[in-house]
Amino acid sequence: MAALFNAGIHPKRKMTNVSDEEYKNLFYSVKNTLKEMAEQGDRDTEKDIFGNEGGYKTLLSKKTLFAPCIKCGYELHKDNYMGGSIYYCENCQK
Repeated sequence: MAALFNAGIHPKRKMTNVSDEEYKNLFYSVKNTLKEMAEQGDRDTEKDIFGNEGGYKTLLSKKTLFAPCIKCGYELHKDNYMGGSIYYCENCQK
């Protein structure tokens, strides 16, 4: 999820191990990410009822797997988690 990426939090990290400052950053990251998605017509990995892709450029998805991270240049990774897939940068998301 872009909000976790922007806040620098690994998707498998337990919330009990997140500091107050990181939690605050995550809160604002969720707000800002959802606002951007809504303003841009959803993610580019989704289509509306007319078949048009959204304008929000997805940072972490199957489209970006193995691409360099936009923040640090490390290769993006995919992992299985709770029956689904997660995409993350192991360098930026601790």
